[in-house]
Amino acid sequence: MLYRILFCGLQDLILPLIECAQQALRKKDGELTFKKATNLLEIILKHKKNELNEKNAIKLLDELVLKTSQTVNPVMRNILGSVASFLFSGCYDTKENTVMKNMYTKVMELLEKYMNDNKNQILSEIVTAPFIKYPHALLSELPRIIDFAFDENIRTFQRVEALSCTVAFLRKDLHRHYLHKTA
Repeated sequence: MLYRILFCGLQDLILPLIECAQQALRKKDGELTFKKATNLLEIILKHKKNELNEKNAIKLLDELVLKTSQTVNPVMRNILGSVASFLFSGCYDTKENTVMKNMYTKVMELLEKYMNDNKNQILSEIVTAPFIKYPHALLSELPRIIDFAFDENIRTFQRVEALSCTVAFLRKDLHRHYLHKTA
């Protein structure tokens, strides 16, 4: 493992650490391994945003979706949401309030797939994390999300997730920012 740390970017350890944590959950005595893997993941997510580029972030997001669809542990699901948020943040310029085009497209594709997914192949935490953490960046998609929330052809729990995304747009700081811009 030390070899991998020395010769690759720390973000390259995200998926192996997720796999390690998931395997530890399956073992009877895996609690310590799970804790260490998730702690290291949290360190990477907190300090390594500047090492991400759009291509790697999208690739990691695709792999994250593929490798985690069967995750049921709520702690692990929250961590996966944090990873998705981290990957999005690597492509988001807070000063300009812009998201790199390909990441924006990827997030919207994931939302569309999730809302039309009848086989539970995408975790809700991965899809909703960017909307909940960075609503400023995705405000233009609010009408689309509201449409999902009230589309009776979409499964109930997916509609509830769309509503949870819309709640993020009700934040006071978001309203002040846009009221100030329009005044």
